[in-house]
Amino acid sequence: MVSIHIIIAAKRITEMATSREEELRQRELELKERELEVRLRELDADVQRSTSKEPEVQEPADYAETKLEDARPGRSFRRRWRRAITISKFVGLAVVSIAAVSVAFWLGLIVIFGALAYTLFQVFFTKD
Repeated sequence: MVSIHIIIAAKRITEMATSREEELRQRELELKERELEVRLRELDADVQRSTSKEPEVQEPADYAETKLEDARPGRSFRRRWRRAITISKFVGLAVVSIAAVSVAFWLGLIVIFGALAYTLFQVFFTKD
């Protein structure tokens, strides 16, 4: 009975780790999309400056656009998240394997004692 609860808990842990990994990938895609949009705006501004004959006027840009490093989490943050997800996957796998070994152990004991009981029954309670 405990083994079933362990298996269910391990499955939930694995599902949570997988969903967090998907969230992290989605976040990375959104950040890359933001970076590409900023780069596209910069290129459009360069094209407009090169085609216009007016003197170049420096307009204040959005702080997040000028400092992309501040707009996205650092590499160490990503590394820590990926490491945590990997560790939680291994923990889930370890819990599932421990539960499987536990179930196999108890089933083995049941089979062994069943065979022993059957043999003793045959020896003592059957007539030759």
